Amino acid sequence: MHSALPCADSQGILKRARKLHRGLHEPSPSRSGRHRHASLTVLCDARRSPGFLRLQHVFRALGIFPQPDGRNANGVNAGFYLDSAYPGHIHGFLLQGSTFTVVNHPSAANTWLFDVNLLGGTVGSFSAGQSVTKGFRLLNGSYTTIAYPNAQITNALAINDNGDVVGTYSSSVVSNGFHWKNGNFTTINFPYSKYGSILTGVNNVGVIVGNHLSADAAMGFIFENGVFRKIIYAGASYTSAGGINNNGLISGQIYITSKNTLGYTAVCK
Repeated sequence: MHSALPCADSQGILKRARKLHRGLHEPSPSRSGRHRHASLTVLCDARRSPGFLRLQHVFRALGIFPQPDGRNANGVNAGFYLDSAYPGHIHGFLLQGSTFTVVNHPSAANTWLFDVNLLGGTVGSFSAGQSVTKGFRLLNGSYTTIAYPNAQITNALAINDNGDVVGTYSSSVVSNGFHWKNGNFTTINFPYSKYGSILTGVNNVGVIVGNHLSADAAMGFIFENGVFRKIIYAGASYTSAGGINNNGLISGQIYITSKNTLGYTAVCK
């Protein structure tokens, strides 16, 4: 069975970001307890970058707890968990094989860990106050705060091996995507999106994936060389993007209906 997905050219935030970014830099369908395989085709129709996205695997999405979010090519997983205390606190963790390492930002009540690169650099977020969340990078035992100026919430969701970080910041119901490196922010927003954008992945050549938001949907896009391309699965309500690896493999979720959701991996040719 083949189905076409046109990618057209175009010009509660932490919860939504967590849902979209789940171990997608090195996608592995075997992480699901059940999965289906299909040969599907995604058509990219960007004016400056035509090509094809071939859906290589489609599998049933299952929730996991504790929540693993990012995974690098060495098999190191990053994620977070809720402890059993009352009131409970959230802690980041790294897991490689059977080695489980807890990561807590100093002086923070809650720490979320979202991604890890091949150099061991991790990114996440921490509660910096009653209503303030900031992002961070942890490298060689040193924390660097990633906080967009005057934003109430900054979530650092993904990091590549070059130290490029992407994520989202907000002080209202509208999210803003960002790229960060060495203390410098660049805002990247899908044009005319009612509730803004969340950037969920970046690979080593700088290709970014993310989602633009409506009231109840997160619709995936690719951002490369200044060009946005939508990711659309024919017949679905919407298709979200969760991450991209260094081979250009994109993964995310296809929302056919609220009760019929598929995970996918795809590569742009």
